[in-house]
Amino acid sequence: MKISDNDTSSTGGIVDEAERKATLTIFVLTFVFGSTGNLLVLLVVAKKHTRTINDTFIVHLAISDLLFILLCLPVFIYMQVSDFLGSLVYCKIIWPMMTVSFCAGIFTVTLMAAHRCKTILRPFDSTLERRQLVLGFGAIWVLSFLVALPLIIVATVEPSGACAEDWPTNDHKRAYTAVLAGLQYFVPLIIIAVAYIRIGGELFLSKRRSSFTSSARAVEEARKQENKKIAKILATIIVSFAVCMLPTHVAWLLVDFGGKSEQDTAQVIFKFSDLLAVFHSCLNPVIYGTVTRQFRQDYLRYLSFLFCCNKTTYLPKTCSKGCCVRMIDCKRQSMEFNTCTKNEQTAKDLLKINYLGTIQSTNLISEVV
Repeated sequence: MKISDNDTSSTGGIVDEAERKATLTIFVLTFVFGSTGNLLVLLVVAKKHTRTINDTFIVHLAISDLLFILLCLPVFIYMQVSDFLGSLVYCKIIWPMMTVSFCAGIFTVTLMAAHRCKTILRPFDSTLERRQLVLGFGAIWVLSFLVALPLIIVATVEPSGACAEDWPTNDHKRAYTAVLAGLQYFVPLIIIAVAYIRIGGELFLSKRRSSFTSSARAVEEARKQENKKIAKILATIIVSFAVCMLPTHVAWLLVDFGGKSEQDTAQVIFKFSDLLAVFHSCLNPVIYGTVTRQFRQDYLRYLSFLFCCNKTTYLPKTCSKGCCVRMIDCKRQSMEFNTCTKNEQTAKDLLKINYLGTIQSTNLISEVV
């Protein structure tokens, strides 16, 4: 994905003062929340005693987001508060690195969707080995750099200091824009959509399977509730990806393939499309972290330790629904958190012992999600 010059320059009348301040605010908020959220994700996974394959995917996704947030966003913020428009280093490294970061993140999400689909549809197949994961992640980064390589080669600096693309012909430029849109958006979205349609079909069919024993019925009901939560998570992933990434690709396609009126429309789209693409880098910790109960609890524990230690804070008294709150100190808070986590794990173990039928698929789903 390429970011337009509209939102990354601060002079020349490209954006007015109000737009500049709005852009600066969004960049700063994305940097703060994106870096904090992704670092929290890494910390939570690092402190886990046992890590699942999905944890590895989440770590890789957080790293790709942090690459963009820590390497590119500070430059964007500096460009909003100064007269800096670009340099050879910026145009050859920072500018193409956005494409590398976006590709790595999108390819990781696509691989997660394919693996999740396989896990749910074939729960008894062998899981991915460490060597296979390393090869998969290595292929993601190699492919991401290969996608950005043409942009690195043709990137130049204009006399004004802004970055430009020096293609041999317009046909080359159009071909690269089309390939980039396909690899970064349309192809991954089709793969993800197909995977989640198959997952949704499996979850729907599982609701219609009846159980005759009382214990199996209870587990079946619990599984239905879990399926609803999974459906919400999957919908959030697809919608956030589609909404945040589509406008920028549409704008670039209009610029390279359209006429004068289409290019004018693209300039209007660029006013918000780049901001959506940048903002998406801080949404992944929310989607893959806070919507799951374990990550929410770990977030609360670490944030409470950082900001509320040796003070009083409000945390749930128990892990049941509608739990009441009371003021507790840090030591008591840690004890109650560990007790809740232990009790929840015990309940999961009992489910696995009492029901070894279709619930195995649900357990695998819960671990992956």
